[in-house]
Amino acid sequence: MCKLYQADFSEDRQLIQELFTEYLEWVFENLTQKLNVELDVQSKVAEDMAHLQGFFPPDGRLVLASVDSVVAGVGGLRTFGERVGEIKRMYVRPQFRRRGLGRKLVG
Repeated sequence: MCKLYQADFSEDRQLIQELFTEYLEWVFENLTQKLNVELDVQSKVAEDMAHLQGFFPPDGRLVLASVDSVVAGVGGLRTFGERVGEIKRMYVRPQFRRRGLGRKLVG
């Protein structure tokens, strides 16, 4: 069973960092090599973690998805105005894909 919940900044920090790292490693493997672009995963993760508060209320949400108590993915949402928002760092671990979790994370 899938459960979605708002990440807790202090309790989930390590888990968020792991998911962001997995996401950026996936980006590096699948996109940056094809586009011939360099990406320093650890520097980008450190930058994201330093700005993590932007993903929390009132201007954002950082939602974690778990399946049978195993964390399966993350989705960051930020608002830029009343009707404008952005999806950031949406990632579902490979073993949990094709189950509709991505749709649930942004829904």
